[in-house]
Amino acid sequence: MVICRTKGDKMKIRKYKNFVSCFNERTGEYFRTGIIKNGVDTGTDPFMAPFPELLDVGIMGHCIHGKRGLCMAAGVECYQNGMYSNLQNMSLTNFEKIAKQCGGKVYQFALGGCGDPDQHEDFKNILKICREYEITPNFTTSGLGMTKELAQLCKEYCGAVAVSWYGGDYTVNAIELLIKAGVKTNIHYVLHNESIKEAMYRMKEGKFPKGINAVIFLLHKPVGLGTREKVISVNNEEYIQFIKYISEEKLEYKVGFDSCTVPAFANHPGKIDTDSLDTCEGARWSAYITPDMKMLPCSFDNQEQRWAVDLNVYTIQEAWDSAEFDQFREKFRNACPGCEKRNLCMGGCPIRPEIVLCSNKQSFEQDILITKDMNEKRLVVIPHVLFKGKRNVPWKEVEKYLIRYVGKIFEVAETEDFICIDKIFSDEYTGSVYTRKLKGALPKVKANMSQGIPQMIEIATEKRWKEDFENKHKKKAGNGWFRYSTRFALPVMNEKGDILDYNVYQAVLIVRYAADKKMYLYDIQNIKKETRYPSWTE
Repeated sequence: MVICRTKGDKMKIRKYKNFVSCFNERTGEYFRTGIIKNGVDTGTDPFMAPFPELLDVGIMGHCIHGKRGLCMAAGVECYQNGMYSNLQNMSLTNFEKIAKQCGGKVYQFALGGCGDPDQHEDFKNILKICREYEITPNFTTSGLGMTKELAQLCKEYCGAVAVSWYGGDYTVNAIELLIKAGVKTNIHYVLHNESIKEAMYRMKEGKFPKGINAVIFLLHKPVGLGTREKVISVNNEEYIQFIKYISEEKLEYKVGFDSCTVPAFANHPGKIDTDSLDTCEGARWSAYITPDMKMLPCSFDNQEQRWAVDLNVYTIQEAWDSAEFDQFREKFRNACPGCEKRNLCMGGCPIRPEIVLCSNKQSFEQDILITKDMNEKRLVVIPHVLFKGKRNVPWKEVEKYLIRYVGKIFEVAETEDFICIDKIFSDEYTGSVYTRKLKGALPKVKANMSQGIPQMIEIATEKRWKEDFENKHKKKAGNGWFRYSTRFALPVMNEKGDILDYNVYQAVLIVRYAADKKMYLYDIQNIKKETRYPSWTE
């Protein structure tokens, strides 16, 4: 890392293999070049850094305010499950272990976790360690425990401090203490379908405290104590008007959004330059570390920890380069094939797809439904033709699409079996002998039924077992094979894209019963057309 000092500013510059990034330690400004080829900036944004530039370090394992119910009373539904989390706070030893690995590589630590970082028993020493390793610390607080002494510490060590907008006297008091101490102070305001109106009112009427640097709006996430009922819908007119207002009005403070909001701005940019948008940084530019030393692509995976790597065993670099993190990145690389805006948002949040404010994404992934035909038999209705090749099916694109299922587990409702999906499935589904021999319309049928695989597993029936014939797949299916029957419907469209009717098909799920006693989807075969419904509603 190169450090340049000019007129009181401290500019850190990192030169990578094919791009450069810069961070102003005093102002917090960050920028990076596009991919540089033959000394020229191509304008193509690099996908990721070889090491995280920002780390969200969860130093807090429990929240004294959350356990007292103060957050819920303020209408804030803690995504860290603050009412119930009982983890120990991160030890100073572990924190320094992290800082040592990040010195000269990471620009900033966002101190967080379950609770207010300023209430950590070693808060001052944590801030000192950050500066010893040339890392700028920032954090978000409820303000409930803010004091003059803490505000002075923030002034001495922190780049900026954000106060979560709970609306109480303690919120305003904390903001005033920080501003008076000379701290760059932001407000973090959680937007959900019950808080948009108040946010608009406060901006229009100047009801946020004077002297703040910025208001950062964060999307409500259905994680931890966060409920799905408060998630903003893609067609929420109040939210669309909210974005429009911000894009057109000049306010006395800066306004920002978390990167989860990028899909909304990609579709409703107003006067905002879309080149200024930077989508989800998880596993590309940033990562989260839990109080007990698990590294995740994003803090919103703190409950399920589907992509966790244990830093008690591995280094930060090893976690960054791990299969778990690369699996997470694949969701960005392969999201929304064919969408002209995919480079802006890369499909949005891989952890909670329901917060992705994009009607196009939802039309492909959320309109799929399970219903019954006239004989009360269940089937999956897939109302979109995603892969439209008239002659050759783009199997490489299908394989990329299937990556979204890798690492997930789906349940068969009838038997309560749990079926896992791994990388073997995407390879077999698109390249098996069965797939290569398909003729007529069936290759296109198999390509497009990939959209409904989770639902096709859910409705599967007629479970039967078959031993591994001649031990051909001993490593893959040490305990033999299961087969399930399933059904689905695909639309028949005219040249304008209007749905004329539906073709109904049956198919067989091929599931390998591995030596680890887990069941893995291997392929879907024996696809046969059953009938055609002239009018689906009938």
